[in-house]
Amino acid sequence: ACTSCLDKQNSSCSGVLTWKALSGNKKCRYKFFHEEERYLVVLEERENYFLLITAYFVENEWSFKSILREYNKSSKT
Repeated sequence: ACTSCLDKQNSSCSGVLTWKALSGNKKCRYKFFHEEERYLVVLEERENYFLLITAYFVENEWSFKSILREYNKSSKT
């Protein structure tokens, strides 16, 4: 599920950009962005489960570009 989509070789997740990021409280967050549909989902890893933080349609162009910048920055590290 979550782990397999973070594997860049997984073809069943094509079209979905996936990356990890630390939140302000230093917890690991998994971000899933469907570029074509402009939809972002953010999950936070807890001890025995994942917590849905947010999920929304990205309407503004500046938000869309900001998400892509964050993804590109994370994929370089």
